[in-house]
Amino acid sequence: MKQTKKTEFTENKSVPKQKSERALQKDLVSGQVVTRKGYRLVVARSSKHTLAQVVESETGKVLFTVIDRKSESGTKVEKARSVGLGVAKKAIAKGITKIVFDRNGRQFHGRVAAVAQGAREGGLKL
Repeated sequence: MKQTKKTEFTENKSVPKQKSERALQKDLVSGQVVTRKGYRLVVARSSKHTLAQVVESETGKVLFTVIDRKSESGTKVEKARSVGLGVAKKAIAKGITKIVFDRNGRQFHGRVAAVAQGAREGGLKL
């Protein structure tokens, strides 16, 4: 009997995946924000909705989340401002007055800025 050599095909794992510009910016900023002690306000947005979470920085535990799905009609920026006000209301009820703003790699403009403005108007110190 003749033995034949088996050929094994493997994936080329030496080709690195490239990160998007936003992912690179997020890594750069989140390293500075996550290392601080206390609480952080993380803002995420989609094409339709704006979401804000208050996270305990040391443990990474999400304390609460506010989303604009239940808010009244208006523009996206107005809804984002109401999300900021809702976060401030819940945070003050839990005894949190000082918080670090984490824009999640996004520009501080439009809905992201509106969340920060609403949180400041609600009584939080960013």
